[in-house]
Amino acid sequence: MAISISIVLTLFPPTYAQKGSFIVEVKFVDSLTNGPNDVSLYIEEYPQYSRNNIDLIDAMYDDDPGSPDGQYTTRIVMPSGLIDANEDFHVCVVDEDDGSKYDCFELTNSPKKGPEYLTVKV
Repeated sequence: MAISISIVLTLFPPTYAQKGSFIVEVKFVDSLTNGPNDVSLYIEEYPQYSRNNIDLIDAMYDDDPGSPDGQYTTRIVMPSGLIDANEDFHVCVVDEDDGSKYDCFELTNSPKKGPEYLTVKV
């Protein structure tokens, strides 16, 4: 299976998430290139904030009518204030099949309110 990774940095207002949360939304999309089947995600600067052991085949093709086939979205949630405005941070994807780091993506915490979007295809 091939994976395209789309990473969306989102700072949700309190109506969408708990007040004081910093949320990184990660969307996996099946593509034509080879990629990992089982992954974990983490914030490199704060590895305790992670999303572990995601079986992408099951997640992307689970017959959920609310989620199109070939896509899966998950979040990493951490307290706000750990990453300052205009500060860079990294979201890393680990290939759980062999334990290697699949890729890391540099993002910047924008000072503007509302979501920021970054799409990365691998």
